[in-house]
Amino acid sequence: MTKVVKFLLLTIIFFPFSGYAQGGEVEISGKILDEKTQEPVIGATVSIVSSKGGTISDTDGNFYLRVRSLPVTVSIDYLGYRKQEVDIYESTEPVIIQLTESANFLNEIVVVGYGTQRRSDISGLVASVPKVNLEQPQTSFDNLLSGAVAGVQVTQSSGQPGASASIRIRGGNSITGGNEPLYVIDGQIMYNNNAATSAGIAYAGAGLNALATINPADIASIEVLKDASATAIYGSRGANGVILVTTKKGTGKDRVSYTGSVGQSVVGRKLDLLNAREWALLRNDIIDNDNITSERKFTQEEIDALQNYDYQDAVLRTALTQNHQLSLSGGDDKTKYLVSGNYYKQDGVVINTDFERYSLRANFTRTFSNRFKTGLSLSTSSSTQTGVSAAGRITGSPNALGNVLMTPPVVPIYEADGSYHLDDTYNIDLNTIADLKETTSETKVNRTFGNFFAEYKPIPSLTAKLNAGADVLNTRQNYYAPAITSAGYATNGRGYVGNNLTKSWQTELTLTYDENFGDNHHLTALNVVNLRRGRICFERELR
Repeated sequence: MTKVVKFLLLTIIFFPFSGYAQGGEVEISGKILDEKTQEPVIGATVSIVSSKGGTISDTDGNFYLRVRSLPVTVSIDYLGYRKQEVDIYESTEPVIIQLTESANFLNEIVVVGYGTQRRSDISGLVASVPKVNLEQPQTSFDNLLSGAVAGVQVTQSSGQPGASASIRIRGGNSITGGNEPLYVIDGQIMYNNNAATSAGIAYAGAGLNALATINPADIASIEVLKDASATAIYGSRGANGVILVTTKKGTGKDRVSYTGSVGQSVVGRKLDLLNAREWALLRNDIIDNDNITSERKFTQEEIDALQNYDYQDAVLRTALTQNHQLSLSGGDDKTKYLVSGNYYKQDGVVINTDFERYSLRANFTRTFSNRFKTGLSLSTSSSTQTGVSAAGRITGSPNALGNVLMTPPVVPIYEADGSYHLDDTYNIDLNTIADLKETTSETKVNRTFGNFFAEYKPIPSLTAKLNAGADVLNTRQNYYAPAITSAGYATNGRGYVGNNLTKSWQTELTLTYDENFGDNHHLTALNVVNLRRGRICFERELR
């Protein structure tokens, strides 16, 4: 044995690494305080730099982390404070970390009700979606709220592309009434009524999210008004909270911008189901145990000759998602404009499911003088969702995908000539793959949403603003189940066509008095007059 090897062995035996605890890890701890008040900071995010580990501070500001070795760098982040990184070299004593308030955060201008305020002046609960979240490609902008704002819960109705979502701000407020928040886009109220994207067709699937008709890439900021003082200006309409959306505006410099992304989705884990042999043996056991005389058992020869059919492989796929955004913006000191076009396509991991959207937006503002300004915001989109229908005879199944999982693996998918194998021997659908591939279940939505405003200042501290807008939502649903599907077999085919037209409009006049008195006093008074508001819906269904 060489001298080098002996030296290494002696080092390991007599001088173990001081940075390791039992199991090769060491625990570090610390306390997070406010630099000015020395009060503990509750809920601050503590993460390990260049690693996936992390935690949050408890009610006393304390945090605990297990790391593999020392030294280590931790990052502390909390809303309203400057982000801080600290190097920890020892684990014997808790480290004290003092956070400094972010002046930029307190002076940030946010949209509140019918105007804007400095965040430091706000008494109500107002939260902003982080800018980094707005840069993520999403089907609908309500998905940007998921995990981004405390107290806001986003629940997707299904994993189907373009499916509707349920949003609750600080929990539900009504048992029999609605609990969805109020949406306001550029001052125009948008009714998020997912029933408007349904034409009453019985087999229409999960339903299209009405908010998915708006392109998330056009959004500049999202504010969430959460308490009574923040939402009071909207009256009972804001009882469930208000989500304020501001779209991007043009700048004083001509600019052409393109943003694109392509990704794919795969099923991380399939369900571990019985194969053909296991299913046949289990069926024989059930027949024996329950003394079923009407069913015939599989013989051993038949079991040995069985071929396994994997229905999960037949119905699941690698799905592609693509997003393309092209925008043109510019102007001068008095005129600013922005025109953007978007194409978004998301395929579902289940065959014959996808969501596709074309959208176009134009924002225009013109300043005629120091007293008078006008603006126009207009968006139009065309969306198509291909969904999983609820056709089938297996009771309790929410859609045809559930039927696939219950189809015995001994049933062939195709015949020798390539046609579908149609069989209901085991009281199942004729062919669940045919139900998914051959059934047409789609929702087409065309939406035009926009508003015009004119703003006049008779005196510098008084602003009169007229805002008029409309929202037109035209929905068409098509459903057809041919004779080879379970839903269309008995009637030699079954089809439905439904149309739904929803129109909303509003005209408002606001008077805002804004004045500073000295260096420390500021007064803002606002009066809102609803000149006209209405909503009408037409629905038609053909069978």
